[in-house]
Amino acid sequence: MRYRLSLGIVALLAMSLLVSACSVIKEYQQKDDFSTKSNDFTLRMQWGKFIGASLHFQEDLREPFLERFEDRDDFKVTQFSLSRMTTKFDGALERKIALYELEYYLLTDMKLHKEKLKFVWELAAETKEKSAYWRIVTPFPELEIEKK
Repeated sequence: MRYRLSLGIVALLAMSLLVSACSVIKEYQQKDDFSTKSNDFTLRMQWGKFIGASLHFQEDLREPFLERFEDRDDFKVTQFSLSRMTTKFDGALERKIALYELEYYLLTDMKLHKEKLKFVWELAAETKEKSAYWRIVTPFPELEIEKK
């Protein structure tokens, strides 16, 4: 009898541990989502996959981003990496200010350009149709070659 009682308690503890572990994993995945999104954005920029990179922007910023790179077959990215990131909270709104380093060249101008770009990522609110997701809410900055 005593053996059965302790086996039942062990089973109950194991089930409660399993349930609590699942909830922790869900919270961890939500917090880790920025890293996944930022890494995907970084890789797409490095590979010159601007259509895929545009999906990380807020809807109204996608088209202007794509228009800047669609006819630029001479624009080649050699490096795009996250150099620094800070988190800001504005009530329930979470923002990440990310600084990226971009190295690129033009086929017509064999000079390597290096620039630091700042993007603000925002955690979009969760709705019935969509879960919360990270997106860039600032336009792609003007590059040195575009200022000339």
